[in-house]
Amino acid sequence: MAGVTGEDDHVAVMMPHPERATLSDLGRTDGQGVLEGFAD
Repeated sequence: MAGVTGEDDHVAVMMPHPERATLSDLGRTDGQGVLEGFAD
């Protein structure tokens, strides 16, 4: 998770979603290791 604060103390937060990068049908599998780590 990352947060960025602007000049007026507004905050934008970005959160990665590795589950969206686990299906080879979609062309991405680099998030698979993250999800497998939760199963251990």
